[in-house]
Amino acid sequence: MAWQVYGFRFASWLAARTPQAIAYPLCAIVGDLYFWLNPAHSQKAVDNFAVVLADSPMAKRVRLTARRSFRNYLKSLYDFFRQMSLDPDLFEADALIDGQEHLDAALEQGKGVLLITMHFGNWDLAAGITANQGYPMVALADQFSPPAVDRLVRFGRNRTGVGLVTLDQGALRRTVQLLKQNTVVGVLVDRPQREGGVEVSFFGAPAWLPAGAARFALRTGAVPIFGYVGRRPGDRTFFGAYEPLPSYTPTGDTAKDIQALTQIFVLAMENLLRQYPDQWYMFRRMWDTEVAVPASRSRG
Repeated sequence: MAWQVYGFRFASWLAARTPQAIAYPLCAIVGDLYFWLNPAHSQKAVDNFAVVLADSPMAKRVRLTARRSFRNYLKSLYDFFRQMSLDPDLFEADALIDGQEHLDAALEQGKGVLLITMHFGNWDLAAGITANQGYPMVALADQFSPPAVDRLVRFGRNRTGVGLVTLDQGALRRTVQLLKQNTVVGVLVDRPQREGGVEVSFFGAPAWLPAGAARFALRTGAVPIFGYVGRRPGDRTFFGAYEPLPSYTPTGDTAKDIQALTQIFVLAMENLLRQYPDQWYMFRRMWDTEVAVPASRSRG
């Protein structure tokens, strides 16, 4: 629809002209307003954080963490729209990324790298920094609708040097080809996905997550690396890291191997979320309510 395209362009124009000192407080206000005005949506985040924090969904700290998550998500949206019309190097200059040696060591194996990440902090910035450091960087991404908006999103991400592979019927073949070319492929692994997913233990409760990243690693021999970029207090700078994951020797049982490798990814996500829970943007219900909420209450 035309209004979506115009709205996207206006948001980009406005973000480029609004100083961070003004924009970030406004994003926090809008995040709070959305949290209170859309309880059906915000409750999903509350239920998720009840499991992460092992507390009741009614607990003050759980609801505050969910509110902060909405605030931080709005700030990340502002950053994304701002990068549409500003030099991407401006964002990288404010970020300190550790562990580059782990990424280099993984690429030396020549089988590609799966940059395992999540809806945390500023994942677009994480991919952009990797590309700007000179690594061949491609991200697996959903296709937006209408197509005109999808083209704008692609333009914003391509500006940082990140290539995109759309999650469609050709994604598997194309991703395998890229990994064989020793490319870094970014994969978000924290979206709940029962159909075609794999069951794991996530903060002590059963959850279904995408199996694709583990399948790619097992099929190609690509090295999984956990990567992320988060926001520092004060919103002026970012922190991030490339973290090695424990090695896994396949057993030959495909289903077992996929589950075990995905569980390794989950443990890395848990470690990060225990430190910075309010920078996780998961506004879909991660755990089945009848399983997760009573369990979280019992631990509170």
